[in-house]
Amino acid sequence: MPIVSFEHQAGYAIKAVGNASLANPMVISTVTSRSCSFAGGCDLEINADGLTTMLKQDPSKNFVKVCGEKCEINTNSSTGSKAVCTLPKISTVYSNQNFGVA
Repeated sequence: MPIVSFEHQAGYAIKAVGNASLANPMVISTVTSRSCSFAGGCDLEINADGLTTMLKQDPSKNFVKVCGEKCEINTNSSTGSKAVCTLPKISTVYSNQNFGVA
């Protein structure tokens, strides 16, 4: 199963990484997110034609993960060319101790 993951880079840049070979590859043109806290709840926008349709068709098999957690699709904000999902809480030692995330 192909996986798109997002890794933190210096300067808070986000990039898509993965090692999959697809018969009908999806082209992700941009990924947009604003700064977000450990508590999550911010929107992540992924511009890719057909992604929203794919995510809606079978959410148990088609989903976006951020830091190992599912990013829930926001169907009201998503369009045919842009999928919008809500970033999950991020559980780290720091966020657990200081913010009670987990």
